[in-house]
Amino acid sequence: MTIIPYRFVSPLFLRTKPVSSQEWPSILNHRARLLSRYLSSMDLMRLGNVRCLLTNGGKSHTLRDDPSAIIESPKDISLDTLGIFRPQVSKKTIPDSFLIWGLTSIGEWLLIRVQFKIEQRRYAHRTGRMSYQRATRIHITRETIENILTQTQEDPRSIWLELGQLAKKSVGLREYQFKILTALTQIIHLEEEVFHVLEEKDPRNRP
Repeated sequence: MTIIPYRFVSPLFLRTKPVSSQEWPSILNHRARLLSRYLSSMDLMRLGNVRCLLTNGGKSHTLRDDPSAIIESPKDISLDTLGIFRPQVSKKTIPDSFLIWGLTSIGEWLLIRVQFKIEQRRYAHRTGRMSYQRATRIHITRETIENILTQTQEDPRSIWLELGQLAKKSVGLREYQFKILTALTQIIHLEEEVFHVLEEKDPRNRP
């Protein structure tokens, strides 16, 4: 089992004073670097599966649910890119748009601006019309964490905790998978033992 040495703990936490706002970018970059070598084995999601567009019924749908949206991105980044992605909590940006921050499976920070228009739609199971946010343009760029914090106005502590939660969630998933595989191997061993006993009793297998 690989153990991560304590030397990887950020020196910014070897202190007694509270963290200042100027230090948060370094702290977030440190956590991103800490996770980067293990991200590919964690429970990541595809960018296109982020649920962030709403109807007035309170339900959300994904970026991928609006296939007509224009996508502007680097060639190696798409809605299939894996990572951790979160819509900004405070949506006080340009009207009819919002931002999503992300950290990809190879440890790159992304900023995604989603522009949308509100449509009125009818649904068979509901009376009247409902408003629906339809994505019209999705602009994806690589960004520094400093620019992400400035543009999204996110609390850096919430991003830091989200990254930590990803690792904790992945541990829980691996522990669950380990329990399932342990139970499966026990069944397999039992079946094989029974099979070998039956083989020994089978007169066709006697010399």
